[in-house]
Amino acid sequence: MGPSLTILLCCLLWCLLPVTQASDISLMLSSTEEAALAQAQARAQKETRSSNTLRLDGIIYTDPASWTIWVNSRPIKAGETVETFHILKVTPDFVEMIWSPKPNQRHQVCLKPNEEFQDIKGDLGTLGTSSIDSSCG
Repeated sequence: MGPSLTILLCCLLWCLLPVTQASDISLMLSSTEEAALAQAQARAQKETRSSNTLRLDGIIYTDPASWTIWVNSRPIKAGETVETFHILKVTPDFVEMIWSPKPNQRHQVCLKPNEEFQDIKGDLGTLGTSSIDSSCG
């Protein structure tokens, strides 16, 4: 069989193959495996962050009235109301807020991106007390 016949045969076989989308092709994981991995990662993230931890994941700052922060992996935009905390100040470098993880409990917290605050006092049973834990300078 000559080279031109081999090329012709390969082209014919190629045309007969089922068409797949590029998004369906993965060298490592199937779409089912990718979905299972995403669910496992989400579960692990929820398990590692307890309700007594406040983490600032990031800040996108344009001006005092236009910003987005990510707190415990949740995006929060300027002007948005959040039940458990009140944003006092957002800058490109830090966020100052009052956090109420439990009823009658309050912490004034200043966090930079990738910092977290853990409410250790709440675990020790000091509910009903107000405390100022830190303030931004």
